[in-house]
Amino acid sequence: MVAPQKTPRAIVTQLNDALRKTLAVPDLGRRFNERGIDVTGGTPEAATDFLKKENERWAKLVKERGMRAE
Repeated sequence: MVAPQKTPRAIVTQLNDALRKTLAVPDLGRRFNERGIDVTGGTPEAATDFLKKENERWAKLVKERGMRAE
């Protein structure tokens, strides 16, 4: 789950807490896993770091391969 960059910290914390509680429901996690979805929860900062690293990784691949959107 993501929110706009300037979302107030209190809202981000509230959303993160609700999402973590939801993801802790065993049956829900099992259903995600059955569909090949890895469920993880963490801090908003960890999510930001993950997304930054993924963006860098995929941008490098796109550049190396000369890919373009059509």
